[in-house]
Amino acid sequence: MIRDRRNVSHSSVAFLAVLMVAPAAAHHFDKAAAQPVRLVDYRFEPGAIRLTAGKPVILRLSNSAQQPHEFAAPEFFASATIRPGDVKFINKEGEAEVAPGQHVDVGLVPKAGTYHLQCNKPGHAALGMRGTIIVK
Repeated sequence: MIRDRRNVSHSSVAFLAVLMVAPAAAHHFDKAAAQPVRLVDYRFEPGAIRLTAGKPVILRLSNSAQQPHEFAAPEFFASATIRPGDVKFINKEGEAEVAPGQHVDVGLVPKAGTYHLQCNKPGHAALGMRGTIIVK
């Protein structure tokens, strides 16, 4: 009988630990640094975005152009853990569209790797709207 109580006790402790960690994980973006990325006509600024693997970050995508642009990085978004409320900003092709004069904040935890970035609007990548995301 004592043995059963110990098993229940260990299970209860593990369950309580999960409950205590879950709210902390949900709020880890509160202290995340913002990484500004400007989408201007036919380029990203910066062209090479450097992030730290496993460290929460807010990508602040700002479009200062007069036309819509996309931050298209399907492999990057697929490998990252996206903040639940921000998943709506990324379509199934791995693109975040930003309207002229607007910005979109995407909270995420990136995974190590080097990822291709481009704008998929017709002709934009051919005109130089490409970049790299480097996560170490």
